[in-house]
Amino acid sequence: MANLYVSADGINVTKVYIRKDYKGSGDNFNGDMAIITLEKTFTFDRSVKPICFQPRILEAATVQNDLDGFIVGWGPTENSNHVDVFQKVDVTTVSYHSCIERLSSNDKQYDLPDDKFCVVRKGTSGDICRGDSGGGFVRYIQGRYHLLGVISHAPLGKGNC
Repeated sequence: MANLYVSADGINVTKVYIRKDYKGSGDNFNGDMAIITLEKTFTFDRSVKPICFQPRILEAATVQNDLDGFIVGWGPTENSNHVDVFQKVDVTTVSYHSCIERLSSNDKQYDLPDDKFCVVRKGTSGDICRGDSGGGFVRYIQGRYHLLGVISHAPLGKGNC
């Protein structure tokens, strides 16, 4: 098992704060966020930049259709199980009710927790895959990048990877 407290570039994690209400896949990954404390600070440069957070928490039921943004991650692609290059896919949001409708099948209603919302790819390639969890859903708003969400999971069997 990997050491969660050592990063690839030598910045060690000193503390991991996991939400007390997190129960894993048994609770549809509800509350699957953690905060980490690093041993030392890192330097912002051309490839490492800060990101803005939304001033208020968006509830999944209030996320509207067609908010364009992108997701990023290290997950596999259609052509490779391992990638060496950080991947980016353009996506757009889907309303809470449209998402449930899309994900439900065979008279089985999909249970979308209220801390989740859905995005779909805008182009013809790219998808959210295993390994992308923890990557951000980012929008460019008024000259700044804003983190609106963090990739949690994709429904099994949905996607090309």
